[in-house]
Amino acid sequence: MLDYIVKNGSTSNKIRVRLYDALATDENIGLTGLTSASAGLLISTITDNEATATTYSQSGSTIETITTLGAYAAPTATKCRFKEVDSTNHKGLYEIQLADARYAVSGATGLIVSISGVTDQVEQAIRIQLDSKIVSDLNDVAATDIVSSGAITTSGGIASSDVKKINGTTITGAGAAGNPFNV
Repeated sequence: MLDYIVKNGSTSNKIRVRLYDALATDENIGLTGLTSASAGLLISTITDNEATATTYSQSGSTIETITTLGAYAAPTATKCRFKEVDSTNHKGLYEIQLADARYAVSGATGLIVSISGVTDQVEQAIRIQLDSKIVSDLNDVAATDIVSSGAITTSGGIASSDVKKINGTTITGAGAAGNPFNV
C-alpha cells in the first residue's frame, strides 16, 4: 500500500497512483488507457473512523475527468476526478482528485483510497495519513521560514545572528525560548 502524509483539513490535494495490468507476464507492467469513463471503474474512500465508504463509480457517473493534470480543480459535489498521466513515459500512472472534505473528516487520522473494478486491473489501495500535528503543509514551507541565509559556524552550528525564523517565529540569541539550535 502506498502512503501519503497530509495535514488534516488540507485542501487542493492531488494523488498519483500506479495501476498494474493483471494479465501482464511481468507483474510490474502499468495498465494504460483508463479514463473516467472506463467500464467498471470504482474509486472508494474511507477514513479510520467512518463505518461507511464514500464511493465513486463510472456506472454512477460520479467520476469526472481532470482538465489539467497537476492543477487541482474541485470535483462537482458527490464526485471525484481521475485521469491518466502519461501512457508512454509513466505507464499506469493516474491522478486522482478528491473533494477537500475527504481530507477534513472530524477526528480522522487516516484515509484509504481504493481503485478497482476495471477489467485486467490489479486493485490498488493508497493510505493517506491525516496528521493534525503538522502545523503547515510541508510543501508550503518556504526555506526562509526555516533558516534565512544562515552561515554555518566552525563548530557546525548556525550563528544566532543568522537564525531568522522557525515555523514563522523569530528566534534570537542563545537559549531563546523555542530555539532548538541552542545558539
